[in-house]
Amino acid sequence: MEDMMYRPREIYNSQLKRQFHDDAEAWIDELTKKAKTDVDANKLHVKAYNEAKAIEKAAEKKSRGGKALGIVTIIFAILLAIGGIVMMFIGQGWAYGVGAGLIALAVLFLVLRFTVIRKMMKQRNALLEKAQQESQKRLDVCYADLQSLNASFDWNMPCQIMNRSAKLLKLDPYFSNERLQYLISAFGYEENKNYLQSVVQVTSGMVNGNPFIMEKVHGCEIKPKLYTGTLVITWTTTSTDSDGKPHVQTHTQTLVAEIERDAPFYDLTTRIVYGNEAAPHLTFSRYPSGALGKSEKEIASLVKSKSKKLDKIEKKALKNENVNFTKMGNEEFDALFGAEDRNNEVEFRLLFTPLAQNNELDLIKNQEPYGDDFVMVKDKMITSVASKHSQNFDYSARPSLFYGYDYEAVRKRFITYCDDYLRGLFFDLAPILSIPLYQNHQPHEFIYKDQYPNFFPSHEHEVMANGLSQDLFRPDKADPSLPVLLKSLGGKRNGENDEIQIKGTSYQTIPHVEYVAKLGGDGRTHMVPVNWTEYIEVQKNSYIGMGMVGSSEHAVSSKLQGMEKNYGAGSTYYERGLASVYLGAKPNPKFVNDLQGLKGE
Repeated sequence: MEDMMYRPREIYNSQLKRQFHDDAEAWIDELTKKAKTDVDANKLHVKAYNEAKAIEKAAEKKSRGGKALGIVTIIFAILLAIGGIVMMFIGQGWAYGVGAGLIALAVLFLVLRFTVIRKMMKQRNALLEKAQQESQKRLDVCYADLQSLNASFDWNMPCQIMNRSAKLLKLDPYFSNERLQYLISAFGYEENKNYLQSVVQVTSGMVNGNPFIMEKVHGCEIKPKLYTGTLVITWTTTSTDSDGKPHVQTHTQTLVAEIERDAPFYDLTTRIVYGNEAAPHLTFSRYPSGALGKSEKEIASLVKSKSKKLDKIEKKALKNENVNFTKMGNEEFDALFGAEDRNNEVEFRLLFTPLAQNNELDLIKNQEPYGDDFVMVKDKMITSVASKHSQNFDYSARPSLFYGYDYEAVRKRFITYCDDYLRGLFFDLAPILSIPLYQNHQPHEFIYKDQYPNFFPSHEHEVMANGLSQDLFRPDKADPSLPVLLKSLGGKRNGENDEIQIKGTSYQTIPHVEYVAKLGGDGRTHMVPVNWTEYIEVQKNSYIGMGMVGSSEHAVSSKLQGMEKNYGAGSTYYERGLASVYLGAKPNPKFVNDLQGLKGE
């Protein structure tokens, strides 16, 4: 495992990938054993359910066919009746006979519809209902087989598997205030105070003693939005042909007008934030090189093109004291890794030794598992990494991701999720693990305080607030179709509990119509209407209580439902051993005793 830090991609492929997978298999097998799940019985029950479901689908198809036949019969009866009436109105003798015959057929169709076909539809519906009841009965048996196993799933299981598989990577059960203060005091990390950015997921840990967090942030940016309006105009022109005859021609034109107005744009961003004292003055940023999805030949051409640009930057640096850039000996690394905005050439070379360069190129040039999909930014002792592959992955590991009735499907789903989770997290850390100096540099001893103003950091406050119903935090007049961004304003500590004020920010929307003058092909100016929306920021401050309750989601779920009878619908939330409750517009210290009641399960 010691070599893992020096050649991360190579060791992942040769050792860790299999280790992660085997440990995930062992974990689910251990859960299965503890839950006393009868796998063979479930297999038979699932087979029986699938057979019943097939019968139900066949009965449903027949039922739909019966309904369709009933509808078609009525339509034909109506058409025949209309045809008959029309024929009779013609007034001729033969028409009366035809009309009467059509009406008679219409009556016959209606009689068939409400006798024979109705009876058939009723029988088919009864068979469908019986089939549905039978399949549901068998499905209930399948769920009963896995009731104990489903109750065994809990938060943080992939984290625990990672801790078992990779000895130098340690993931925390939750993000502690001590870990946050360590990042702040020892490495200069700054808490995000932007009230338009809210943490919705967080995982923390250490790489060989150096701390990191993985955070998913729901953010909002106010920027111009383009609105478009159209107006169709028509006009006529008259021309004379060679014979002197006038011809009138009608013209049509669609006028298009555009305006820009400020509007909120929302996104979710996942990133790793890592603290290390190595190269403490160095800052740089690198972005994907464009090598993703390219062949070796195309990458070689890309390197050649980028190298020419770097030559120009280096020449400019020699003439300009404000530009600090000297090319590395490894042209391929310089071209593909980038970081031409680095501010300290000595520390950059100290960090990116030949081995580190090769490791980074190994990540960038190889298309598996992700290729060059990462942004890496170093700001003195804080390095952050954001990858494309992690932006849409749910790292919450919430138990509901694994629930099911088919043991084989549940087992496969759990193992596949753990494989994806561990691979995604590992390769987010891989650009950091690729740097030997980072792994060799042991941080100085950090002395933690005995007490902090809050038991939990703001990240966890926001995660646990975001788990509650958004409607509770929605400001008056806010558009319910827009998200509410929740920001921790701090509060006070009570043992292992926090009473926190949360600022909820959203927008009131007001529709407007603006008329824009546009010259038409008729030579006249027309006012084109453009509909646009005005967004007015609105806020609401509320309080939540949260605390460490331990236990498991299955053990506390019924008690949380009981709490909601006192605090309101959607007012409680649990994950990773933590619980939160919405308190309303004023603090309510009663929550401490209520959360204490969740312990000891």
